[in-house]
Amino acid sequence: MPRHTKTRWIGSVALFLALLFVCGIIPARASDMKTGDVLLVVCNKGAFDIDAVELLPNKNDHRWLILGWITVSGGSCANVALDGGYIGFAYLDAEYKWQPLVATVPDDGTDKAGNPVFTRTTMQVCVSRDADTTYVTNHDPPGQNCADRVLAKHPDHKMVPFATTLYFRPRPAECNILGVCSYGEYYLDAATPKGAQLRVAKGLSPSEQGWQLLGAVLQKLAQAADEDRKAKQKAAAAQAYAASPEGQLQREREASAAREEHNRQVLAAAAAGNPNAQVGAQMIQRAEEANRTRWTGSHQSPASYDPGWMGQNMVITGTVSKVDVDKSGFPQWLTIYFKESPDATFVVCSPYPDLFQERVGLDLNALVGKTMQVAGQVEGAMCGHKVPKASIRALISTQWRIN
Repeated sequence: MPRHTKTRWIGSVALFLALLFVCGIIPARASDMKTGDVLLVVCNKGAFDIDAVELLPNKNDHRWLILGWITVSGGSCANVALDGGYIGFAYLDAEYKWQPLVATVPDDGTDKAGNPVFTRTTMQVCVSRDADTTYVTNHDPPGQNCADRVLAKHPDHKMVPFATTLYFRPRPAECNILGVCSYGEYYLDAATPKGAQLRVAKGLSPSEQGWQLLGAVLQKLAQAADEDRKAKQKAAAAQAYAASPEGQLQREREASAAREEHNRQVLAAAAAGNPNAQVGAQMIQRAEEANRTRWTGSHQSPASYDPGWMGQNMVITGTVSKVDVDKSGFPQWLTIYFKESPDATFVVCSPYPDLFQERVGLDLNALVGKTMQVAGQVEGAMCGHKVPKASIRALISTQWRIN
């Protein structure tokens, strides 16, 4: 085939592919989501950590599930909601005062009934300002008589009313017979709070950003046949890898490394006298001190469990005998069992299986046979199908170690 004819043919193919992309025949993103799954990711573009709480109504009765607090660290992203609900935000200001935030309402389309995905709300919920606030309540509405409420895990922490500001009414994922899915993923960019206002706007997902790059690749396809063919193959391979479990794990590890580098830079800037870094450095140091306190607890084996441990900081050392992830609900609780506690009297619970996958890989069975140390406050188990009597809940990577 003459070169000018070959180039003209490649240009026609590129134009045809671009039209397929615009018309939605080629998927706008590679996705392995099942029909109906919805995920809301909030990316914190500011320097202050933002705490989020989600209020989920049970469709079958008057119970409510409250998930809080979900921390979205400065410069990072976090999964904040699944399948809709009421969402509220708060943060610690420069004077370490707990401040509720009123979020702006982002424009992110409509649900299947034509209602806006995000609307303003003032639905109230009872929360603790200083402790984990994940619980289930039968109170309807859920924000009444907070002074009389008691958290089972933290009975000494006062409960106060807190107003959510966004009602999330998502459109479920819709997948055609070719496996091409639309909707189902919502990304928001949250800016640094100004007073009591949190500026929130629609963001781009990583796959949407990737397709911006693909547009440039398609344009190059019309310029040189050999170069464009290699670029197309590279883009397809990159997309396939990004959608694979290995690609997702790599992104988790890169995000973790970015957070560590961010903290290192903030501490270095504060040490050099940068006044803008002082507050961030203090928050990092406070978190590090809290972690050091966890590891000063009494060192024990799971075999020695005693009800008197409840509410105390302990360091538990045992041999992992089994791991289990409950994929039937949200969050997907991870349960780690110990050889020293064959009747599962004491376990480790975590709502973040990826917290462990970042270190040992996608197959969590790699933990079996390893000696694990975990530090934290002993509490009633929220995992293990309610069989265990006590547990330590792992929420951050510095709470556990393996040998």
